[in-house]
Amino acid sequence: MVDAFNEDEHVNKKKLETAKLIRDSGQLLTATEISATNRYWHVWSSDTHNNTYPKEYAQPVVGMLYDTMASFQTWFSSWPVVSMGIQLIPLTPVAETRDDIEWATQVYPKYEKACKIAGDFCIDNGWSILQAGLLATSAANKTGGSSDTTDTHSAALKQALSIPKEVFATDGGVGNSMSNTIWYIATRKKATTN
Repeated sequence: MVDAFNEDEHVNKKKLETAKLIRDSGQLLTATEISATNRYWHVWSSDTHNNTYPKEYAQPVVGMLYDTMASFQTWFSSWPVVSMGIQLIPLTPVAETRDDIEWATQVYPKYEKACKIAGDFCIDNGWSILQAGLLATSAANKTGGSSDTTDTHSAALKQALSIPKEVFATDGGVGNSMSNTIWYIATRKKATTN
């Protein structure tokens, strides 16, 4: 393999400076996106998070945001599962930071219900892939009590494995593969019990 920085010292310093600027820009953009997600798109109130919207807005996400209006739908679907699901893609390492565990725990029962209501639409269009990831994420916050994270992670894996393989190859697969989905579920933080 050729070393991209294997040139004279002046060129190496310049390339290193450029690489650091690119890295820093990426970190800034990622932090900005995560902050915006939790301010404008993921909706919940807790001791550590202040909701941006009035209490009358009772939905867990905003599907579309306008100058003076937040709505619980998308321009391409009015199914509630889509409004929630669009705020969960993609399932990547940054999603662990983007998707607050407390928010995910509050959203999961609503997402599960919305997916059941949507029926085949939810499965055939890949929204059930995100349900499995959300279940694994929400389990990470269940500390104490009778909830067993291992069982919840197993349930998430079972959900993922029940998704028809062809769904992952459609636009509805939202860029997730079966192996990526299994990886995502397996790498969610394990709960600690008190």
